[in-house]
Amino acid sequence: LFYVYKSNYNLFYLCPVLSFGMMLMSWLLFPYITNIYFLNYSMLLLILLMSISGYIM
Repeated sequence: LFYVYKSNYNLFYLCPVLSFGMMLMSWLLFPYITNIYFLNYSMLLLILLMSISGYIM
């Protein structure tokens, strides 16, 4: 019963970590998927993905 009661806290701490990991994976894989190896605005893309991941949480 204790684990069921505290399981929501585990998800509460795990979801932002998973969302941040998904954001970093999409930031790293985007140049390879679109064949843009010299991404001039990579920092802008990182900020864009970080703001979108705020809506996911």
